[in-house]
Amino acid sequence: MDLMNGRWAALLIVWVCLPAVALPSDRTALAFAHHGSAGQLPRVPELLSHTLLLQLPDSLRIKMVAALARGELATAIALWEAQMGRKAPEWLRAFQGAFSEANQKAGPCVAVARNIFEGFKRLGERPSYLRFTAEGSRFLGFEMRAGEPRSTIQVSERWFHVTVQVKDRIYDAFTGPKGLPLTEYIERLSTEPGATLTRQIVESP
Repeated sequence: MDLMNGRWAALLIVWVCLPAVALPSDRTALAFAHHGSAGQLPRVPELLSHTLLLQLPDSLRIKMVAALARGELATAIALWEAQMGRKAPEWLRAFQGAFSEANQKAGPCVAVARNIFEGFKRLGERPSYLRFTAEGSRFLGFEMRAGEPRSTIQVSERWFHVTVQVKDRIYDAFTGPKGLPLTEYIERLSTEPGATLTRQIVESP
């Protein structure tokens, strides 16, 4: 009898000392604990940092949009870097580059529109793609200085030009970050005599 009791005591000690086996419901917890294993889930700090990068404080967003309304894109970027404590992200740099003088020519309007669209979307605005089409011509021109036909430059050689609309303003490489009212933009856009100029909101440029 003493022998049996001794065996049971030994078995009990071995059982207590064995490492706990995780049940299926514990797999998520183990994935976070053993973050070096294959098929791991992201660690909580990584998830939080990724989420924080996607968030933009309302106060900062309002200040940046106000700076853009004044055409002060460099100020908007400086505000972002000062409050977030890091260099401007890629989407903001692409947004800035979209308005560069190098893009004020026929050809890059689609790529420019995508970067402007993404920038405004990140800033909490509701942008739309607005496409202008010349029916009966492949030429589209834009007056760089209102009321001065000689300042007109070619903006497209493919019979269409894509811009971004936010509320009642239009944005592209030719307007700069301040944009132009839709009515003024239309007045400064031109095509060949006899051709018809139309516009349409599209889902994709």
